[in-house]
Amino acid sequence: MRKKFFSQLVIFFLLFITWCELQNLQSASTMSRISGPLPVFPNIQIELLKSQDPAVSADVLMTTAQSLLQYIKPNLTGEPCQAQFLFLNILGDDDPEVVISISLLPDNGILALLQKQKGYYILLYYLDNLLPIAKIDKLSFPGRRDILLTREDHNEITGAYSESRTVSLWGWEQKKLQVLWNEHCFWEMNFLSTWQDPNTSSRNWIKLTQNLTFSYQTSPSARVLVEGTQTYEEAPAPNNTLPAPHLFTPRASREVKETYQWNEEWQKFILHTGTLSIPGSPDLKVAVLKDLSSHLESMFVKEEKYQVITSEDKIMQIEKKHLKLDP
Repeated sequence: MRKKFFSQLVIFFLLFITWCELQNLQSASTMSRISGPLPVFPNIQIELLKSQDPAVSADVLMTTAQSLLQYIKPNLTGEPCQAQFLFLNILGDDDPEVVISISLLPDNGILALLQKQKGYYILLYYLDNLLPIAKIDKLSFPGRRDILLTREDHNEITGAYSESRTVSLWGWEQKKLQVLWNEHCFWEMNFLSTWQDPNTSSRNWIKLTQNLTFSYQTSPSARVLVEGTQTYEEAPAPNNTLPAPHLFTPRASREVKETYQWNEEWQKFILHTGTLSIPGSPDLKVAVLKDLSSHLESMFVKEEKYQVITSEDKIMQIEKKHLKLDP
């Protein structure tokens, strides 16, 4: 009881200090998309996240998360949520930054980046369009800042039954958090064959499953290694009810093995670089982000395409025959 009272007293004290700081920092500015009054947190509040007392750390985290929600998505303030925090050096400053993730079921995920400025932490940048975040972590990068790792979990039952766990690597580029690489470590899709082709002569349930493992290496250069399997199964579809797993029959499977290399020019982990040549259009230098012939959906619908990014950060799908890979 005494420990709980002390914890609540600390939280009240922190809320009072935070209110005072906000009154003094109404005109604060920051190098992000944020404008107007900013959420600001005393240094002691953020440092208490590291408390050896789990009750204190948990209370401070939830108080901080609710303050961020009130600014980012006020309509969700007070809703049940899960929050995590991580200290890392993603900006390259002398003091580490803090990333706080907030997840609200069924499909809301938020990342908030706090930067230390003169004895307090201020909200520098946020993303509010993510899926629920199950994990945050950091990776070291030789000769540069830390990389943020997230895993988003999601279940979808609109049009198809889908479950996915998506791993993303984030860096601080061009004054914002940007994806350096991402992939589904687990992905299962269940859908009727008529969903993609209403005119198909056969009506079956299709199950596509992907299980991948990732490893990160920094020597001799930074790269992400991907290995795993993909499977294609079918089941009869007498109605629109998803069959039990044992009713599916395996039709095909394959191994997946790819290496994504860090490219300093493109500031991403990529497969290749090359020149896109389409008749009637000027040649374009591009970087290959994904080989779509290895994409899970290509187990059902064959595709000989790449997903590429241009120097203007435009992401598009192209036919492989139009790309000349660099040696």
